[in-house]
Amino acid sequence: MKNCLILLLALCINAAAAQTTDNWTLKKDNDGVKIYTADYKNSKIKALKVECEFDATPAAVTAAVMDIKNSKQWIYSTETAYVVKRVSPSDIYYYTLIKMPLTVSNRDYVGHLVVHQDPKTKVVTINGSSV
Repeated sequence: MKNCLILLLALCINAAAAQTTDNWTLKKDNDGVKIYTADYKNSKIKALKVECEFDATPAAVTAAVMDIKNSKQWIYSTETAYVVKRVSPSDIYYYTLIKMPLTVSNRDYVGHLVVHQDPKTKVVTINGSSV
């Protein structure tokens, strides 16, 4: 049985902006994966929301996303990744270094992931933002 996971990765200036974004625009719908973007006031950075279904339990998918140490095995061009602070099992801050092509400097950022599961629908939402 497929379980729905809504993965919300908000690439934003702060977490508050991600929480107030409700004007999502569908940019791509391919093979069961829907990708949405949204604008922020006074920012060139867009928020990104991905909705998809996995043939896995919500717990298994959540565990994979929250396993920052091993994320470089499946997140493209990740050079280094580690947890900076674990607030709780469902709330972490992490550092990531992304390796860029030779002509561009590597990029790094600190992110924040928070997992929530709706008790009625059992839908898991993972909110992520840059810090």
